[in-house]
Amino acid sequence: MQYLLALWLLFGIAILLYIISYLFNKKKIRSFINDKGDFFVIVIAIPLLIMAILTNDPVTVAGMQIPMEFEWFGSIIFAVFVLWLYYLAPLKSKVYRLDREIGGMKGIISGTKGIIDGLKENASMVNGNISSINGQISDINGQISGMKGQMAGIKSETKAIRSDLHLIKEKLFHS
Repeated sequence: MQYLLALWLLFGIAILLYIISYLFNKKKIRSFINDKGDFFVIVIAIPLLIMAILTNDPVTVAGMQIPMEFEWFGSIIFAVFVLWLYYLAPLKSKVYRLDREIGGMKGIISGTKGIIDGLKENASMVNGNISSINGQISDINGQISGMKGQMAGIKSETKAIRSDLHLIKEKLFHS
Protein backbone atom coordinates (compact mmCIF):
# COMPACT_ATOMS: atom_id res chain seq x y z
CA MET A 1 0.00 0.00 0.00
CA GLN A 2 1.14 3.47 -0.76
CA TYR A 3 0.41 5.29 2.51
CA LEU A 4 3.02 7.98 1.90
CA LEU A 5 1.78 8.52 -1.66
CA ALA A 6 -1.79 8.90 -0.36
CA LEU A 7 -0.53 11.38 2.23
CA TRP A 8 1.27 13.48 -0.39
CA LEU A 9 -1.74 13.34 -2.71
CA LEU A 10 -4.02 14.57 0.10
CA PHE A 11 -1.55 17.35 0.90
CA GLY A 12 -1.39 18.29 -2.78
CA ILE A 13 -5.16 18.32 -3.16
CA ALA A 14 -5.55 20.46 -0.04
CA ILE A 15 -2.89 22.92 -1.24
CA LEU A 16 -4.40 23.03 -4.73
CA LEU A 17 -7.90 23.69 -3.33
CA TYR A 18 -6.55 26.41 -1.09
CA ILE A 19 -4.68 28.12 -3.95
CA ILE A 20 -7.75 27.89 -6.21
CA SER A 21 -9.98 29.32 -3.49
CA TYR A 22 -7.48 32.13 -2.96
CA LEU A 23 -7.14 32.94 -6.67
CA PHE A 24 -10.87 32.83 -7.43
CA ASN A 25 -11.83 34.38 -4.09
CA LYS A 26 -13.96 31.42 -2.99
CA LYS A 27 -14.30 32.18 0.70
CA LYS A 28 -16.52 29.18 1.40
CA ILE A 29 -13.84 26.70 0.27
CA ARG A 30 -11.07 28.61 2.07
CA SER A 31 -13.08 28.81 5.31
CA PHE A 32 -13.94 25.09 5.02
CA ILE A 33 -10.23 24.25 4.66
CA ASN A 34 -9.35 26.57 7.55
CA ASP A 35 -12.10 25.15 9.78
CA LYS A 36 -11.63 21.47 8.92
CA GLY A 37 -7.85 21.50 8.46
CA ASP A 38 -7.21 20.28 11.99
CA PHE A 39 -9.51 17.32 11.35
CA PHE A 40 -7.55 16.56 8.17
CA VAL A 41 -4.21 16.66 9.96
CA ILE A 42 -5.15 14.80 13.13
CA VAL A 43 -7.49 12.16 11.75
CA ILE A 44 -6.17 11.52 8.23
CA ALA A 45 -2.64 12.82 7.65
CA ILE A 46 -0.85 11.79 10.85
CA PRO A 47 -2.17 8.18 10.80
CA LEU A 48 -1.17 7.88 7.13
CA LEU A 49 2.30 9.16 7.98
CA ILE A 50 2.62 6.75 10.91
CA MET A 51 1.48 3.80 8.75
CA ALA A 52 3.94 4.78 6.01
CA ILE A 53 6.81 4.91 8.48
CA LEU A 54 5.83 1.61 10.14
CA THR A 55 5.49 -0.26 6.85
CA ASN A 56 8.58 1.25 5.17
CA ASP A 57 6.31 2.39 2.37
CA PRO A 58 8.34 4.03 -0.44
CA VAL A 59 7.03 6.54 -2.96
CA THR A 60 7.85 5.94 -6.59
CA VAL A 61 7.42 8.89 -8.94
CA ALA A 62 7.53 8.13 -12.70
CA GLY A 63 9.51 4.94 -12.11
CA MET A 64 12.10 6.74 -10.01
CA GLN A 65 12.30 5.96 -6.34
CA ILE A 66 13.02 8.81 -3.87
CA PRO A 67 15.29 7.80 -0.97
CA MET A 68 13.16 6.73 1.96
CA GLU A 69 14.87 9.06 4.45
CA PHE A 70 14.00 12.08 2.30
CA GLU A 71 10.41 10.90 1.92
CA TRP A 72 9.94 10.51 5.66
CA PHE A 73 11.81 13.66 6.52
CA GLY A 74 9.80 15.71 4.02
CA SER A 75 6.55 14.12 5.13
CA ILE A 76 7.27 14.72 8.79
CA ILE A 77 8.30 18.34 8.16
CA PHE A 78 5.19 18.94 6.06
CA ALA A 79 2.92 17.20 8.61
CA VAL A 80 4.42 19.25 11.44
CA PHE A 81 3.92 22.44 9.41
CA VAL A 82 0.30 21.59 8.69
CA LEU A 83 -0.21 20.61 12.33
CA TRP A 84 1.20 23.98 13.38
CA LEU A 85 -0.87 25.82 10.77
CA TYR A 86 -4.21 24.24 11.63
CA TYR A 87 -3.89 23.29 15.27
CA LEU A 88 -1.09 25.01 17.16
CA ALA A 89 -1.38 28.51 15.65
CA PRO A 90 -5.17 28.75 16.31
CA LEU A 91 -4.57 27.33 19.78
CA LYS A 92 -1.95 30.02 20.37
CA SER A 93 -4.36 32.76 19.27
CA LYS A 94 -7.05 31.31 21.52
CA VAL A 95 -4.61 31.33 24.42
CA TYR A 96 -3.72 34.98 23.71
CA ARG A 97 -7.40 35.90 23.49
CA LEU A 98 -8.09 34.06 26.73
CA ASP A 99 -5.13 35.82 28.34
CA ARG A 100 -6.53 39.21 27.26
CA GLU A 101 -9.94 38.27 28.63
CA ILE A 102 -8.38 37.18 31.92
CA GLY A 103 -6.44 40.45 32.02
CA GLY A 104 -9.72 42.30 31.52
CA MET A 105 -11.29 40.28 34.29
CA LYS A 106 -8.35 41.08 36.55
CA GLY A 107 -8.97 44.77 35.85
CA ILE A 108 -12.64 44.35 36.66
CA ILE A 109 -11.78 42.47 39.85
CA SER A 110 -9.27 45.12 40.93
CA GLY A 111 -11.89 47.80 40.20
CA THR A 112 -14.39 45.85 42.24
CA LYS A 113 -11.86 45.59 45.07
CA GLY A 114 -11.48 49.39 44.94
CA ILE A 115 -15.24 49.80 45.13
CA ILE A 116 -15.42 47.36 48.06
CA ASP A 117 -12.63 49.24 49.85
CA GLY A 118 -14.53 52.50 49.28
CA LEU A 119 -17.69 50.91 50.65
CA LYS A 120 -15.77 49.68 53.70
CA GLU A 121 -14.42 53.19 54.24
CA ASN A 122 -17.94 54.62 53.90
CA ALA A 123 -19.25 51.99 56.31
CA SER A 124 -16.58 52.91 58.85
CA MET A 125 -17.52 56.58 58.43
CA VAL A 126 -21.18 55.66 58.92
CA ASN A 127 -20.24 53.67 62.02
CA GLY A 128 -18.32 56.70 63.31
CA ASN A 129 -21.32 58.92 62.61
CA ILE A 130 -23.62 56.45 64.34
CA SER A 131 -21.39 56.34 67.41
CA SER A 132 -21.28 60.17 67.38
CA ILE A 133 -25.08 60.26 67.16
CA ASN A 134 -25.30 57.71 69.98
CA GLY A 135 -23.03 59.94 72.08
CA GLN A 136 -25.22 62.96 71.35
CA ILE A 137 -28.33 60.96 72.23
CA SER A 138 -26.79 59.91 75.55
CA ASP A 139 -25.89 63.59 76.20
CA ILE A 140 -29.49 64.58 75.46
CA ASN A 141 -30.72 61.77 77.73
CA GLY A 142 -28.43 63.11 80.46
CA GLN A 143 -29.80 66.62 79.94
CA ILE A 144 -33.37 65.28 80.04
CA SER A 145 -32.58 63.46 83.29
CA GLY A 146 -31.12 66.68 84.67
CA MET A 147 -34.25 68.56 83.59
CA LYS A 148 -36.43 65.91 85.23
CA GLY A 149 -34.48 66.42 88.45
CA GLN A 150 -34.89 70.19 88.15
CA MET A 151 -38.62 69.73 87.43
CA ALA A 152 -38.95 67.54 90.51
CA GLY A 153 -37.14 70.22 92.52
CA ILE A 154 -39.41 72.93 91.09
CA LYS A 155 -42.42 70.75 91.83
CA SER A 156 -41.37 70.27 95.44
CA GLU A 157 -40.65 74.01 95.79
CA THR A 158 -44.07 74.75 94.29
CA LYS A 159 -45.68 72.43 96.86
CA ALA A 160 -43.73 74.09 99.62
CA ILE A 161 -44.82 77.54 98.38
CA ARG A 162 -48.45 76.38 98.15
CA SER A 163 -48.36 75.02 101.64
CA ASP A 164 -46.78 78.28 102.85
CA LEU A 165 -49.44 80.28 101.01
CA HIS A 166 -52.11 78.06 102.46
CA LEU A 167 -50.78 78.66 105.97
CA ILE A 168 -50.60 82.38 105.36
CA LYS A 169 -54.13 82.36 104.02
CA GLU A 170 -55.41 80.54 107.07
CA LYS A 171 -53.67 82.90 109.40
CA LEU A 172 -54.99 85.94 107.66
CA PHE A 173 -58.55 84.81 107.26
CA HIS A 174 -58.90 83.05 110.56
CA SER A 175 -57.50 85.59 112.71
